Amino acid sequence: MNAILGRLWAPADRLVETLTARRHGLIGLSALRILVGTIILVDLAIHVPVRHQLWGPESWYTVEKMARDQRLGVSLLGLGDSRLALELGLGALAVAAALFVLGWRTRVVTPVLLLLLWGLHERNPYVTNGGDNLVRILLVYMIFAQLDARWSLTARLRSRVTARAPRRERDPWLGNLVHNLAWAACIAQLCVLYLSSALFKAQGEMWQEGTAVYYITRVAEYSSWPELSALLARSPLIITVATYASVLLQLAFAFSLTSPRARHLVFLGLVGMHVGIGFLMGLPVFSAFMVAADVLLFTDAEWRRGLARLAAARAALATRHAERPALDDPAPASIGGPRAVLP
Repeated sequence: MNAILGRLWAPADRLVETLTARRHGLIGLSALRILVGTIILVDLAIHVPVRHQLWGPESWYTVEKMARDQRLGVSLLGLGDSRLALELGLGALAVAAALFVLGWRTRVVTPVLLLLLWGLHERNPYVTNGGDNLVRILLVYMIFAQLDARWSLTARLRSRVTARAPRRERDPWLGNLVHNLAWAACIAQLCVLYLSSALFKAQGEMWQEGTAVYYITRVAEYSSWPELSALLARSPLIITVATYASVLLQLAFAFSLTSPRARHLVFLGLVGMHVGIGFLMGLPVFSAFMVAADVLLFTDAEWRRGLARLAAARAALATRHAERPALDDPAPASIGGPRAVLP
């Protein structure tokens, strides 16, 4: 009886140990933090010239329409229909995004960034996309995760303080549990997103026939490169492969988590798919957010191996560059030239 109970409880014990012994996904979450903050900053910078037409008093989506749709309560930018309110709101969002990228007090900055970004999206929801929705959901989970383990001001400050006076966390298992659950929630959200997208596509007749990408390329609103889209539309093989591959990649996302090789192949396929969407359909922000979220597929061990290989490649390149002048420079000529005769 005890042996049977031991076998039943063994998986639960391993799960508890996995969730409480140490923190997972630290490097991936740090990379996600930098990418998300950078994308928000770049998106804001691009839309600075038309900010008043998108979110200000000149916007089609006026404060009156926000009140009609009951969005005033969740939009910090909708509290005042003025240019000053818009400038202050966008400035605060830019500062929060910059601090988020730098990794300064992410426990405080992350919820502030979420509220400001949510307010911007609610000010004019007609200029948002699926990537914006995903980022808002991920930011909710990221509030409870450690985002400053790598490439952050907090990590640098923490290393200096620890070197002077090492200190131990009072209840490390509790912090590890909260972090790991938040990290797992982010990955679970991606699994739900890709799986639901694949299943909805599989129900469509055009996706079943392998012609969906063709009709997508013919939509003028999503054709940023009409000539290239027309060229792709004339290739039945490319259209068919792209249609079925997009469904299979999204369907395989959740099932590839247990296999490193499968995860890497799915990641490369998804990056190619999102780059194609951003380039051909004119949705770069959506594609950038999706690729940023996909970096969570890599474990900390895989990140360390990749960073070590990158550092070794950079060191080899620097060594080769340093040795090249010594090999290429001609030997100095003797005084007086080659025919000089010593007295």
